[in-house]
Amino acid sequence: MDAIDKLLQLPLYVQVVLASGYIGHLAAKHGYRSNEKGNDLLFSVMFFGLIGWGVCYLMMRFLDVHQMVGGIASVVFTACIGLVWRAKGQRLLFKILYELGISTENGIDTLWNRMQQDTENVVIRIFVTLKDGTRLACDNVFEFEGQPYYPYEADFHGNLAIYVNLRRGPEDIEWTVVERDAPDWGEKVTYIPSQEIKFVEFGVKKKARSKKPNVLLRLFRFNSSSEGD
Repeated sequence: MDAIDKLLQLPLYVQVVLASGYIGHLAAKHGYRSNEKGNDLLFSVMFFGLIGWGVCYLMMRFLDVHQMVGGIASVVFTACIGLVWRAKGQRLLFKILYELGISTENGIDTLWNRMQQDTENVVIRIFVTLKDGTRLACDNVFEFEGQPYYPYEADFHGNLAIYVNLRRGPEDIEWTVVERDAPDWGEKVTYIPSQEIKFVEFGVKKKARSKKPNVLLRLFRFNSSSEGD
């Protein structure tokens, strides 16, 4: 509580910069913070925080809103800016740099992290080869759609959790089908520690564009129809 009390005693602009800056940073760097450096955190928070303070100041200056309203608006605005950067801005910047022949580096600390955070492609199949020669596979992840860890789970350390439906031992020639439990028992998910993995193969294809309206559009339509009633 002492830290919160001290924070509340700071000037308004400092509170807004810290709060909106950190929220904007979290949104912009979500999934890419495993090896984050202190300087990167500091300057990112300052960047988003200054944007947040600008929003708060302009709202209080020209719209005559209460400072609490301006502060909340600044946090929401920087969060949205961060999400847009995370979803589109970062990829667009790297694409421009690549097309201009300036850099081929994508700014992501590890290739494994890049594959984890990829939202433009979809994984169809997963083949894991263990150090002892055993192979575990999920040859069609769509069979497990709707399950808790669909299509698979992975962490920064390289540990994997997949639904195994095929297995092949070190001396086996043919794959063996892994029997699935009764539906009432749920699907078996296999946790594979990174230290046991030799390499992993993914079957990947480009994600098809959905023709369904996105969540924000559906909410807007719902609210509009409700007001009409």
